[in-house]
Amino acid sequence: MQFKSKIDESKLQETHKMLQEILNFVDKISLLMFKKEILVTSLFRPKTDDSGVHALGRAADIRTVDYFTTKQITVLVFLINSMYVYDAPRLNYNVALYHRVEGNTWHIHIQVHDNTKIIW
Repeated sequence: MQFKSKIDESKLQETHKMLQEILNFVDKISLLMFKKEILVTSLFRPKTDDSGVHALGRAADIRTVDYFTTKQITVLVFLINSMYVYDAPRLNYNVALYHRVEGNTWHIHIQVHDNTKIIW
């Protein structure tokens, strides 16, 4: 697993334990299937109106642009959401999203809740 920022790399152990587990899972899958480590581009963000779960240590962004193909992105997001449930009472939320937030590039966003569980 690689990190865009040394600060984020040093803070990984301070994030939610389930987020750490999922990032390790995705990195292993990416290495096995695509022969490349994931690149975490955002972990902690200062608390602002739009920092959301990043400010709580419960989210990470993974680079996709010029890094993974569309098929590889689809496989990763599918596998993550097949393995983990964000919050059982709120099944409309996913652990992995492929999205673009205004002003940023497309990326895989991983988010966890205290109720996030592995489902198989």
